[in-house]
Amino acid sequence: MANLSEQQFKMLTTGYETEKQELLELSEVLEKEINSQKEQLLNADRFMKAVDKYLDIKELTPEIVREFIDRIVIHERSVRWKKKNYTQQVDVYFNFVGQV
Repeated sequence: MANLSEQQFKMLTTGYETEKQELLELSEVLEKEINSQKEQLLNADRFMKAVDKYLDIKELTPEIVREFIDRIVIHERSVRWKKKNYTQQVDVYFNFVGQV
C-alpha cells in the first residue's frame, strides 16, 4: 500500500476543489435554464388557454386585444419623404409568448 506525499495530496485536493466549484457553477446555470424553460411552458399554456377562450370571435373588443397584446412598437418609415410605396416595421409583442 503506497502513501501519498503531502505534495500529491495538495495537488489532488486542489483539483477536486476546482472541479467542485466548476460543477456548482454549472449546476446554477442549468437550474436557471430549467426555470426559464418551465416559465416558457407555463406562458405557452396561458396563451393557449386565452386562444381557446376566444376561438369564435365575432367582434374584436378592447378587452380581447388587451388580453393578447402586451405592446406594439412602430418604427420609422423606410423613406421619410415618400408619400407612396414605403415600408414601416411594426412589432407586435403578445402576452405570454413575446414577439412572434
